[in-house]
Amino acid sequence: MTVQTMWGAGNATRSLLAEIGRRYTVEEDATGIVLVPSGNASQPNAIEISFLVHVDGGITAQLLKGDKVFLQKTLVAYDQKATFIVEPKLYWGIASEIQEGQLIASAVLQTDAFFEQHLEGVSQATVTLIGDSASGYQFTVENDT
Repeated sequence: MTVQTMWGAGNATRSLLAEIGRRYTVEEDATGIVLVPSGNASQPNAIEISFLVHVDGGITAQLLKGDKVFLQKTLVAYDQKATFIVEPKLYWGIASEIQEGQLIASAVLQTDAFFEQHLEGVSQATVTLIGDSASGYQFTVENDT
């Protein structure tokens, strides 16, 4: 995972390797606006990004996996922070009209509840979607080791 921030019309900080339990700060130095590691997060399971620069419209804080954004907080104001809680879980649900890399609007979700798989102590799992449109769909875990 990496962390980065963006603001204005396409300005961005250099991305940094994100570590759970760490805090990062957006500040200004002689080279401009930068993102730097700045100690521990207030929660051991969180990644925090503090914003200490005056920028019109605030910043957008992003957590990425590979080159894809998977958590984002927009409009982080001066002297505020974005907190991302990353838990060892996976969630599945049924949705339509999804485009890879785009945020999912609640209007396209076709389920009231998500299937949740805790990953603590799991090295391998096989998850299967079963059912049909007449009787409904459900997820099952076949292997969990």
